[in-house]
Amino acid sequence: MRCAYCRSRVFQSGAGRPKRWCSDRCRNRGRSRLRSLRRQLAQAEIAGLTMKAESLRQRIGALEVPSGESDG
Repeated sequence: MRCAYCRSRVFQSGAGRPKRWCSDRCRNRGRSRLRSLRRQLAQAEIAGLTMKAESLRQRIGALEVPSGESDG
């Protein structure tokens, strides 16, 4: 599996929910980045910038995808 922020390998302990982040640092940065992208998306939608909004949705989706699904 890969970290949702930096794409480095994420090691599982074997039990529990699959990890999305490789470290606390990536988790904090990733969550901060998601908040920022969501604010930008809201502003783009208000301004009627459909192409920019779609681009932002794709970037948000890449961070929100569970790490096991993006490791192909």
